[in-house]
Amino acid sequence: MDDRDWQVLHILYNQKNITKTAQLLFITQPALTKRLMQIEEEFGVKIVNRGIKGVHFTPEGELLAKRAGQNHCSREGDQGRNIQYEAKRIGDPTANGC
Repeated sequence: MDDRDWQVLHILYNQKNITKTAQLLFITQPALTKRLMQIEEEFGVKIVNRGIKGVHFTPEGELLAKRAGQNHCSREGDQGRNIQYEAKRIGDPTANGC
């Protein structure tokens, strides 16, 4: 995951709308949707639920978006690996929070 992906999450979290986010990033809506699916696949968790009235972030997506807003993490660093672990743990009903 690169800086642009963190930017995508941050803007989408604030806009709650894929079309508006794509416009702000100067990319097409299908390109944004494809990138979101790639990010979800990379982290192994669902980030957003898409609906008629925009997107709603899952708990895992909330965590990633909040970290994206902090703009100090990268996927390659230790913090990035911790985010990936935390996001997966939130989505795991058997996780005990350790």
